[in-house]
Order: sequence, then structure tokens, then C-alpha cells
Amino acid sequence: MLDMTRFAHYLPTLPFSFEYELPHYLQRIHLRAKLAFISLQTMPRYPLKCHEVPPLFVEPYILNGFRSIHCPWSYYFKSLFHKHNETIN
Repeated sequence: MLDMTRFAHYLPTLPFSFEYELPHYLQRIHLRAKLAFISLQTMPRYPLKCHEVPPLFVEPYILNGFRSIHCPWSYYFKSLFHKHNETIN
């Protein structure tokens, strides 16, 4: 059987407080979402022309809108949420 006196001894030491922690947690989530949205908006467009990328990436009739090469992975991940010449693909 559960010893309630032992359980009550540990209960006041729990670090979570709904009055403080929940609004604080929601504010942090909101801030993260806001910063992610801002970083997506400030991402540069795709200014490369077809003659500036390796021939492997060039497709017929697509003349511009190529993503930069040799960028960090976060650049390519953020590009998933932008319109570019591979959006429909």
C-alpha cells in the first residue's frame, strides 16, 4: 500500500508550478516560433543564375532561382519553406 506520509514529504519539493511554469513555458514556445518565422523571412533569395551553378544542377528552360552551393545544412532546411524553382517538384 502507498505510504501517503512519505509521498507528501516529496510533493512540496516538485519544481513545477502551474502558476509560474506554464505561462513561462508557453512564452518560450511562442518566442521560439517567432524567431523561427523571422529567420525564415530574413533568409536570402536564390540569386544564382544557371551559368553560376555546376552543370549537374542545370535544367533546360530554368534560367535563374538556383540555391547557393556550399552553404550550411540549416540554409537548405530553411529553403524548404520558400518558393524556388524546385517548389512543385
